[in-house]
Amino acid sequence: MNIQTRNAHYVVRMSVNLTDADLKRIMDQVMPFVAYFKGIGIIFGDYDLDPRKLWEIPEVQNFCRRLVHLNYLGILKMPERSNATADIEFIHAFGALEVFLISRDIDISNVFLNRKDMDEFLQAARMSQDAVQAA
Repeated sequence: MNIQTRNAHYVVRMSVNLTDADLKRIMDQVMPFVAYFKGIGIIFGDYDLDPRKLWEIPEVQNFCRRLVHLNYLGILKMPERSNATADIEFIHAFGALEVFLISRDIDISNVFLNRKDMDEFLQAARMSQDAVQAA
């Protein structure tokens, strides 16, 4: 695990080979920073030389499914808007929305969320945040 701060964002480098126990240990370590940074972003270092986009790689898709299943969306950075009419602004790391979309095998390079997908994301994020607060 490599933790770094970038422009007031907290970014954690992860590997898709982490066990559930490793993930829990890492998430426990970053919990003190979640509130201050309003969530963390994750990056993957395993695929720097792979020509595919990360969301096209089955191992990354499966890892994102694990993060959703283990209720870690509530720890990840939520998308932000810089003003009421602006597009959603993403950090250079995956946050809750990106992980959720990748877990659904959705190409995040040019995505339009329909109401159903957005409602499912918001429900999963709320459930995850409730689980994080209960822990």
